[in-house]
Amino acid sequence: MISTGFAAGVYDGEIAIVTVAHSLEHLFRASRPITTDQINRLFTVQVLCGHYENDYLEAGGDLDAPRQYAAARVVRIDCTRDLMLVAANLIDVLSFEGGPCLAPHPIMGMCEGDFDPHTSECLMVSWPRCKPDTMSVGRISKVRRRDEISWPEGNNCEYDFDALEVQMTSGEAMSGAPLVNRRSKVIGMLHGGNSSHSYFVAFHHVRDFVPLVI
Repeated sequence: MISTGFAAGVYDGEIAIVTVAHSLEHLFRASRPITTDQINRLFTVQVLCGHYENDYLEAGGDLDAPRQYAAARVVRIDCTRDLMLVAANLIDVLSFEGGPCLAPHPIMGMCEGDFDPHTSECLMVSWPRCKPDTMSVGRISKVRRRDEISWPEGNNCEYDFDALEVQMTSGEAMSGAPLVNRRSKVIGMLHGGNSSHSYFVAFHHVRDFVPLVI
């Protein structure tokens, strides 16, 4: 179960990464959520540094070979809004050359105010398989309130969030990717999509989810 994530903060030497909860959606619904303790007990949680992957691919590494992941843990989950926060110790986040990655891991700032969704061009930065830092440009077509979202396969997990509908395609392993505006502020996180549109958890949910400390 692989997804994209983005750095939201550093706390006492740990980097906090926001991603989706729905990689585990076969185990929960909003009215019967799974806890962080259950996840950490049942699953091995790991993260891979984008710098490592870029250097690995540039060196001609085998696409199917295992990578050097860093041990991590889930510290917060919101099963209603499809949000999960993962933390890893920075000294465990490895570079391709070996040892801790010393390259910067920028914290992505959240949008603080309102924006005009009908004129805002936006950019998604995702990590499909073997393609880190893949960028997609689109335009927000609609802000869908919770009762306006159409769930193609039903809403068995009982998700309940405002979403941005964006004219942009998305695919496997891209869920959790940040959507940013022209000021490089996060305005959404990818929930899913199809061949014509993608749907993002609206920024105010993501902003409220990220804690001041973990």
